[in-house]
Amino acid sequence: MQRDSGHIVTQHQRLFFVAYAYRNRPIRVVAEGF
Repeated sequence: MQRDSGHIVTQHQRLFFVAYAYRNRPIRVVAEGF
């Protein structure tokens, strides 16, 4: 992750990142459960 490119994050990229993290969250929880 580059610090300078963090200031230039479009709303679309931000939404995509949130959706990606939210989608992998259940899998991560199940993995930690076992």
